[in-house]
Amino acid sequence: MATATGSYAAGHVLALAGGTKWSAATGTPVTDIRAAADVIRKKIGKRPNHLTLSADALVAITMNTEVKGYLASTQMGPATIDQLKTILNVATIEVGDAVWIDETDTDGKAITGTAADHCGRALGAATQAGQLIEVQLYKHVHA
Repeated sequence: MATATGSYAAGHVLALAGGTKWSAATGTPVTDIRAAADVIRKKIGKRPNHLTLSADALVAITMNTEVKGYLASTQMGPATIDQLKTILNVATIEVGDAVWIDETDTDGKAITGTAADHCGRALGAATQAGQLIEVQLYKHVHA
């Protein structure tokens, strides 16, 4: 997964700061993700069906005002993953919640994967929630 902003063509990166962060009351993750999906659709003729979020980005998006606007007014808690899939029109949402720490990595870096899929090790640390970082993927099978 290429998460370094320099890996993408001009116009394919959205920098979130201040009021546009998904953790801000004025952040618009649904608008942002749908717009990004439309850019991909226009470039390759297919809609993306997979979204990968950091654990911090998941917390921000599930509690976001725009997202909550799509939920029933009787729902008291955060949006669920299944609700996000519907709202964002994606089949799969992966969350990098696991952390791995070795003798040279004392702060932990997010990894994610499934029984037949990749896991990744962050090559740098995020400095704020929702920030994109470069990840090195490892192909393997979980035991």
